[in-house]
Amino acid sequence: MLFIETAEAKKHPDLSPTCSAVLQLAQTLPYSAYQFSLFCDNLFSNPMLFSLLRQLGIGACGTARRNVTKLVFGNLDSWKVAWGTLHSKIVNVYPENLRNGKVLVSVWQDSNKVGFCSTIHDGTEWIIKARKCPRGSSTSASITRQPFLKFPLDLFPGCKQLHEFTRLLPIPCQTNDYNQFMGGVDISDQLRTKFSSQLRGVKTWRPLFYWLLDTTIVNAYLVYEHQRKAKLQLGEKDKARCTHRMFCEALVTALLKDPQEPKPTCPGQYITKRTQLPLIRLTRPIGIHQMESTTKRVPCLFCRWSRHKKQPTTGGITKSENLPKTRTLCSHCSVALCSSCFYLFHYAVD
Repeated sequence: MLFIETAEAKKHPDLSPTCSAVLQLAQTLPYSAYQFSLFCDNLFSNPMLFSLLRQLGIGACGTARRNVTKLVFGNLDSWKVAWGTLHSKIVNVYPENLRNGKVLVSVWQDSNKVGFCSTIHDGTEWIIKARKCPRGSSTSASITRQPFLKFPLDLFPGCKQLHEFTRLLPIPCQTNDYNQFMGGVDISDQLRTKFSSQLRGVKTWRPLFYWLLDTTIVNAYLVYEHQRKAKLQLGEKDKARCTHRMFCEALVTALLKDPQEPKPTCPGQYITKRTQLPLIRLTRPIGIHQMESTTKRVPCLFCRWSRHKKQPTTGGITKSENLPKTRTLCSHCSVALCSSCFYLFHYAVD
């Protein structure tokens, strides 16, 4: 049975309804026991939101729109700076909270001016990354292609190839972290839509059920892929053969496979004077025959056989006595045996 509940959206007085929803969802995380870093795009990036998240102990980083950076740096349209120029400033949204109310607002010159808000960077962290030279028809080509020049233009004016294809260049760590950790929702959507279980119907709850089913399958695949790479000692970015299709095919095969039949708790045969004991009892070594417990009490096979053969057992069964019932089963022979007849059965000779 599927139960669906809805939560009431709570509007924060200092935030818009969109940012208030992010704050309300973040408050459901176990942030007191674990550390979290939230990465978001420019729709949610706001110094007030990031400051409130920092007061909860949750880090945040994301791109910022012009209306955010304009309040800190002014009008950016008149800026004419070289590629890679970074301007950062710490903003204290809530002055009464001097320790956890600070947010770093930055503007970095790439092909365009990119604004950032972060509470997990200090503006002095850089990392060396391999960058590709943009095309001559790209946006702000005169700025973005400048770091890829092999030599000054005035030395070889007739040279056709003045730029390198790739070059190691420094970029801010907040840009690198954003590119690395952002996009998890897009990757999840790609994995979910590739092998989706969605079916059209008139029931309103079915799309939600199919979405939860697909999300569960994707999460199971991500856990499996993480364990597989850890077993092969592969890094997170090491590319191996895609196992998503193989995982889904194995899952479908396992779901369509017939369930294993339970082991019989009794031989299911009629015992007469001519009945012989099963030869599987003589399998050696004797250690493979182990006692197992069952839920149902059934008559002992060896006691039934001994009564018809008129051979005494350790229990001294007579015709007037009832056969003892047992919950003990031989793991190898799959026959019911009482504890006193267990070894007699495996060493008995017809």
